[in-house]
Amino acid sequence: MTRFFQWLINLWPIVINVDLNLLLQCMIGWSLDCWASDAYVAKYHLPTTSNCQQHGYVANDIYTLRLILIFDYLYCNPHFNKRPWNGKLANPKWLCALAGTIRKQVQNRKILGGGVGYDMSQYSQYFKCSTLDVVAIHSYEGANKDKLQNAVKLANAYKKRIIFEEFGGSGGSKASSLAAYTEAANSLGLPWMFWEILKPGNPSDLETWVDEKDAWGTLSNAAKKTQNIKGAWQWPELN
Repeated sequence: MTRFFQWLINLWPIVINVDLNLLLQCMIGWSLDCWASDAYVAKYHLPTTSNCQQHGYVANDIYTLRLILIFDYLYCNPHFNKRPWNGKLANPKWLCALAGTIRKQVQNRKILGGGVGYDMSQYSQYFKCSTLDVVAIHSYEGANKDKLQNAVKLANAYKKRIIFEEFGGSGGSKASSLAAYTEAANSLGLPWMFWEILKPGNPSDLETWVDEKDAWGTLSNAAKKTQNIKGAWQWPELN
């Protein structure tokens, strides 16, 4: 945790100097519903095949305390000028409760959250949650404008906004996959983030860099097009 905070302290002057907005993503502490076995499963002896929630409250409580620590630190640390952050968490059963925990620490900023895949990113609990401001869509299933359009309809119905926060392509179809994803998002006026720009890139996997001519060209051209596209919603907090 100390190393994480030091990383934020070192990063902050760069963010201020180039006028960036950062999205702080707090990854889930353990895999709910027996999705996988990770460090939390081992530490708290969580079941992995049945009765998954038997000891779940222990991990939930520990993770909630970690969230409070993180956001308290960000508010109190002078390096950040007490500027709060956005939080993004991902799990359908306790997302809203955790958004409520963050809201107690971050009263005047927007909170993001969502799921994995088009369908899991559109659970009604997300859109009905009063403490969740923006629903995040993730997908590696391939571009699907209809799925994104449905998310837009839900957002408008519940007075939310959405962001296409994570998608990607790999291998020989990376460039064409990125083109399809970004075209679908741009056609609906949705803000999007690609997974992921990383040096060095990996032509066979989801990471890309400027030396991948086709993938990088597709991504940068799609980003340039957004300058002339009317967004589905206003984002005054980014001004």
